[in-house]
Amino acid sequence: HTSIDSCIDCEAGTFAQEDGSASCTVCSFGKYASTAFSGCTSCPAGKYITDDSETAELHTSIDSCIDCEAGTFAQEDGSASCTVCSFGKYASTAFSGCTSCPAGKYITDDSETAELHTSIDSC
Repeated sequence: HTSIDSCIDCEAGTFAQEDGSASCTVCSFGKYASTAFSGCTSCPAGKYITDDSETAELHTSIDSCIDCEAGTFAQEDGSASCTVCSFGKYASTAFSGCTSCPAGKYITDDSETAELHTSIDSC
């Protein structure tokens, strides 16, 4: 091993944790790595990846990040899943949070059924 040319690039979806690593590690849930040199990047709020360091092919680009369904949200970057909106709130698109129903309207379901929180019409 006489030069950097002897080093092998990590495949997309994996990273080397430190200089001198003997292998690459698959990114954890909510993260992806598109190039050998990028390390893992968190999916943006409103998106998620559930796989936790098992399958590199599920972590290869930002396109690997899955949009939250209507009625759910992933408030933080690097989420492993989406959460159903709480009572009185809805989320109509992949979004980083839920919106409160306007005054005079309500939703009684509390984080149980996403389909009951999909739009302002749900209020």
